Amino acid sequence: MRGLVFDIERFAIHDGPGIRTAVFSKGCAFTCSWCQNPEGRNCEIELWYFENKCVRCHECLKVCPVNALSMGTDNQPHILIDRTACSHCGACVSVCCGRALVFDAKELDSCEVLEEVLKDRLFYEESGGGVTITGGDPLYQYEFSLEILNLCREHGIHTAVETNLYAPWPTVKGFAGVVDLFLADLKLWDGEQHRRFTGGDVAVVTRNLKSLVRHGAQVIVRISLIPGVTAIIENVRHLARYVRNMGEDVPIELINFNPLARTKYRRMGKPYHFDSYNSPLGKEELDVFRRIVADEGVRLLPNAKT
Repeated sequence: MRGLVFDIERFAIHDGPGIRTAVFSKGCAFTCSWCQNPEGRNCEIELWYFENKCVRCHECLKVCPVNALSMGTDNQPHILIDRTACSHCGACVSVCCGRALVFDAKELDSCEVLEEVLKDRLFYEESGGGVTITGGDPLYQYEFSLEILNLCREHGIHTAVETNLYAPWPTVKGFAGVVDLFLADLKLWDGEQHRRFTGGDVAVVTRNLKSLVRHGAQVIVRISLIPGVTAIIENVRHLARYVRNMGEDVPIELINFNPLARTKYRRMGKPYHFDSYNSPLGKEELDVFRRIVADEGVRLLPNAKT
């Protein structure tokens, strides 16, 4: 089976135990404006423009068959992309000598993904690592993700998925038999706020999380601390309390805000709504949220991913 993958990161150490290969699949049901991987939200290949690599040869303008490219003016990128007109034919990419124009993803067969994963099998065995499918969200291209996971299991490789759990329960349940570890993202407790910022119903997420835990799956809950959105004391308290009330030893990992995603948004020609935040949360701010989780009686994992 073939699917869209926008990155395969080897020697990943923050997405599950040990040394891992992280496979980034395209597509997500949420529309979070702070997403660290905005190229993963849309399940279509998109065109990126790296202005710092552009040699101003203008060959791309000559070959575009639909005139989707034009020259920018002051305070704009040198090349502008009309994404509504772009047909993704690849003509501009093929003539771009500086690789300033590139596609953000590739269509790969699950066996091709496995081939990349197996290159570091020795490191998995020595470190207790494996493969993590993330994105985007692995549940979006669920058949493709399941095929990769099944192939990895056949080779004795530890499997993990990072997911927002926003899918019908039968889909989520289908992953339980082939996933050794779920990294489950919880974002907002309030239903109205959750729908406003993610576009999805939080009740679907919490029901699936509870069902997974009751199903016996190993789960780590992740809470990304987004300034002014999720990094709110009452929000983190409610989420921690919900995890505690599930009655199982489900740990929480707090993920610090990462401002570096703004570069991706610029390359994609999309607005970034967190430009005023130039740095992650400081230690004192993080300690406040760590104490909240601890006070609710939930095991807190070390804050490794920032």
